[in-house]
Amino acid sequence: MDIILDMVGGEYLNKNIALLKEEGRLIYINSAHINSPLSLFKMMQKRIQITGSTLRNRSIEFKSKLIEEISNKAIPLIEEKGVQAKIYKSFHFSEVQEAHKQMESGDFMGKIILDFEK
Repeated sequence: MDIILDMVGGEYLNKNIALLKEEGRLIYINSAHINSPLSLFKMMQKRIQITGSTLRNRSIEFKSKLIEEISNKAIPLIEEKGVQAKIYKSFHFSEVQEAHKQMESGDFMGKIILDFEK
């Protein structure tokens, strides 16, 4: 992978580094787990860039400009299927406990979906 957007952190840090190509970028946009062990050797070996940011202390003007840029640049890519999320499995909402167990196991690749309409 060239770029990974992570909003979990924690144990995913080194998993993300393993998945990234040389000179890949790892971008944190949130973190459910702040403390993360980092394999510095792997990061340096692949020349990976790690950055992060939150929007909490940003101005309304900055956030408005960001929304405009996402609307003009990112949304068209998604609509044209230039960017697709891999879906691992879809669970009906009544199966929320099974979905949560799957998520906690870490034994999957992609997104777990809760479907409220099935």
